[in-house]
Amino acid sequence: MKQELHTARLRLSLVQIGDMAQLLAYELRNRITHAAHGPQRADADFTEDACFRRIEAQLRAARAGSGYRWLIRLKDEPGQIIGHVAITSIQREVRHAGMLGYGLDLDHTGRGLMTEAASAAIRHAFEHLNLHRIEANYRPDNAASAGVLARLGFEREGFARQYIRLDGEWTDVVLNGLCNPAWKAPLALQVTDAPDAYLAPCEVIDFEHPAIQHKAAALRAAHADVLELIQASFEFVRDRIAHSWDARQGPVTLRASEVLETGYGYCYAKSHLLAALLRANGIPAGLCYQRLSVGDTGAPYCLHGLNAVLLPGFGWYRIDARGNKPGVEAEFDPPRERLAFKLQDPQETDFPQIHARPLAVVTSALRAAPDIFRLHDQLPDLSPDSNPA
Repeated sequence: MKQELHTARLRLSLVQIGDMAQLLAYELRNRITHAAHGPQRADADFTEDACFRRIEAQLRAARAGSGYRWLIRLKDEPGQIIGHVAITSIQREVRHAGMLGYGLDLDHTGRGLMTEAASAAIRHAFEHLNLHRIEANYRPDNAASAGVLARLGFEREGFARQYIRLDGEWTDVVLNGLCNPAWKAPLALQVTDAPDAYLAPCEVIDFEHPAIQHKAAALRAAHADVLELIQASFEFVRDRIAHSWDARQGPVTLRASEVLETGYGYCYAKSHLLAALLRANGIPAGLCYQRLSVGDTGAPYCLHGLNAVLLPGFGWYRIDARGNKPGVEAEFDPPRERLAFKLQDPQETDFPQIHARPLAVVTSALRAAPDIFRLHDQLPDLSPDSNPA
């Protein structure tokens, strides 16, 4: 998740524990003016302990992909929070929608700052989070909020009576919506095996090997949060295991334990190691494939190996640990996929299947190749209309 958004005058940063003192000061300064637009709060809600709990809840929502809150600061006055903007109540599957909320320090109104900040959050939600729709509501007497939403392009869609309880009273609201004209449906990933297969060892994903167990335990000890553990495992394989063809050295590796012990592997072998490390820590992981042009200029083509991991709060998510280099930048950035390669050719293909075990065409090629140079000349391939099994 992108931690900061920038506009001409503003810096928007995702809320963190270290923001507590500034955030509490902002909330106290605006307690009276913001009261009509939020839940009823007592004095106990304006303490460091209460603020800490709110930040923790917002961090959990961000990790789960259900909501993000950015704190607004002026670039030329970074020491003070002057507002906030949030995309919350995010739903996926048939909705791909979220709710926009915002607030601004009373001393900074009337300068277009809220429109500027909300515009950045909406652009991020459409381009990065791939939301199809954002909704926003305001009280009928809130002319300032009506103006902000109008400038942002929201359309008034209705009027809801006693819709929400604000400051202790049931309140009418004006309903508004904004749709993403560039929304693209994500690839519909398909699980091909029983759920427990994505946690099980096999000959190639041999996570019961002592070396795999040792490395998985070390990663687990350093990262208690599941998403952080997944990211650390991904980055270890991406950055610490050399891609054999990039390095032009190393043996042809197949089993996860071989990849870990030698420090080398083609994309297929690196995906075997990542699946093994994740499964060793009880995280369901599978193998996915793309068909790509070997030289980016048409034939010949080959399979490219990557992973899918079952993320809490997100579902299955593809990651590519083949290793970064100039022109290749794969990242762990859910819910957005940041894979090593984008399809550029009609004969290139994203295969949607998530496999618990490597494809036979891949294992056969790795076993048959006497060295990495011969493997490069005989990379495995499948036609784009294949149904890999």
